[in-house]
Amino acid sequence: MKRYLSEVIGTCFLTLAIALGQQPLAVGAMLIALMYMCHRGTYNPALALGATMTGFLDKDRCLGVMIAQVIGACVGLCFIWLLVGVTYSHQPIFMGWRLILNETLMVFLLTVVYLVMREKHRDDKAHVFGLAIGFTFMAIWYFGGLYNPAVLIASFIGSIVKGNFSTDMLMATGMCLIGPFVGAVLAAWGYEKFHRKEML
Repeated sequence: MKRYLSEVIGTCFLTLAIALGQQPLAVGAMLIALMYMCHRGTYNPALALGATMTGFLDKDRCLGVMIAQVIGACVGLCFIWLLVGVTYSHQPIFMGWRLILNETLMVFLLTVVYLVMREKHRDDKAHVFGLAIGFTFMAIWYFGGLYNPAVLIASFIGSIVKGNFSTDMLMATGMCLIGPFVGAVLAAWGYEKFHRKEML
């Protein structure tokens, strides 16, 4: 229960940083703080999938963690609506296959860094772990993607509630969801095949 609660709280604050700050430094700094609080947290369904595939997250907890992250993102967007009176809607820079490729590549990098750091710092040096993840997210943020399916789903739900649903939005959301999970799967496969074998 504590794990799910930490994912809800962490994803909520990460969503606030993404939607309100919308700056690499703000988002990266928030992620550093969250990883320092709980370096076993993922706050991102794609990272949760990668962690599950490599044994860092129990398979029976994966779905629950993902649901907790979506709930956290929805709560974060509710706070944003209360604070500024508007809902957050992600506007991707790329479209079509370029959008999928961007999300795939950047989440691949983020997941590889996460997995390698989890292996190196299983029980200690959470501050080093948080810095690595935070700075990686700062770097990839400049490429214009969202890289977090939980925040994307919450944003999509918010748009539906406000009556702003459109076919184009549905297609863009679908493409933004495909990339992160493909990137996470490829990162987990590469980690198991190359990095972990070298560690043995």
